[in-house]
Amino acid sequence: MDDIADFAGLSRPALYHHAPSKQELLRLALEPLLSALESIRLQQQAPHGPAITRLEAVVHQMIKILTAQAPCVTLLLHLRGNTDVERAAVSRRGAIDNQLAELVSEAWNENSIRSEVEPFTAARLLIGMINSTADGYRPSNGPTPQHMADEILRLALHGMRSSH
Repeated sequence: MDDIADFAGLSRPALYHHAPSKQELLRLALEPLLSALESIRLQQQAPHGPAITRLEAVVHQMIKILTAQAPCVTLLLHLRGNTDVERAAVSRRGAIDNQLAELVSEAWNENSIRSEVEPFTAARLLIGMINSTADGYRPSNGPTPQHMADEILRLALHGMRSSH
């Protein structure tokens, strides 16, 4: 709590003036990130266009949101579900991941992803790349979020192997 107070430029007692508990502070920190990610999910529920196109759009939106809120991403990714607030956040994160996995499956069913690629595994790897990229993102010394999303999609959809 001292670290959070220092980061916010507040004393520890002043921090509790804004939120009654550590759990409420956690909830307040995660809410904007989770709500933004859920809004992507809601936008993608109505099928407009091929699933692969929607998948590409979702990855771009996720990277944009996650890199803008990198400290909260780190916090979210390290939750273990030890409290009600953590369990709720983990559940919401799981629903977002499941939606992305459903889009990967749709793209696979449309033959936009190679038949030998198992959709669940591909989705988990894609989610891992997205989370890892956002967790380690430092805007001052790296590529733009747009470039990172393009690279993730290039690797995920086309692989690393050259055509030689």
